[in-house]
Amino acid sequence: MNLSALWQSPFFGIGLTALTYFAGAQLLKRRRIPFLTPFLISVLLVCLLLGITGIPYESYNEGGSLISEFMAPATVILALPVYRQRELLKRNLLPVVGGIFLGVLCSYFSTFLLSLLFGVRGELFLSLLPHSVTTPIATALSGQIGGVSSLTILGLMISGNLGAMLLPLMRKLFRVHDPVAHGVATGNCSHVIGTATVAAEGEVEGAFSGLSIGVAGLITVLLVPLLLKGVSL
Repeated sequence: MNLSALWQSPFFGIGLTALTYFAGAQLLKRRRIPFLTPFLISVLLVCLLLGITGIPYESYNEGGSLISEFMAPATVILALPVYRQRELLKRNLLPVVGGIFLGVLCSYFSTFLLSLLFGVRGELFLSLLPHSVTTPIATALSGQIGGVSSLTILGLMISGNLGAMLLPLMRKLFRVHDPVAHGVATGNCSHVIGTATVAAEGEVEGAFSGLSIGVAGLITVLLVPLLLKGVSL
């Protein structure tokens, strides 16, 4: 069997990604390890396997990159649990929308102030601005405002993983017991990565985290270009 033909196939990248993510999910299901998520474990395993075997990243990415094509449909599917929780959403509409709006503002101004503090300018600053929304929206917005999509994706991975790892700790620290609040905070801070993690805790958390992804993305697309007017970084 020609092994080089195997890893040059798009199915290799797709299969390796799926298997490593499944392994990470099963590991955390049996033994909770602080500050690890299935996504992060999958990334680490893929890097380890490619490094040990010497398989070029380009070969893996033939199939791995195809997975990103499913991001937009997967985000739309998150509307289903929101529909199931529509009565709860009606009762909490104002605080939910208000919380998401404040989250978007915090994301923008924290990025802006930290960029000023550390001297981040130009494309890097613009690439980091959409770091708290889902990948299809973030990459499109990044290109629109003059950022670099690859840098934006890196920011998304970091913010998503940090959110998924730290939010349970923050929830305990600030004694947040409301599943609606927990879901909104998760989707707002760590988008799909956090939502995949919090959905395992309950349908309410998963539903409102998914809702937060969509609403935060919409607000970010409308608000960020307006806030950038007159800003020179």
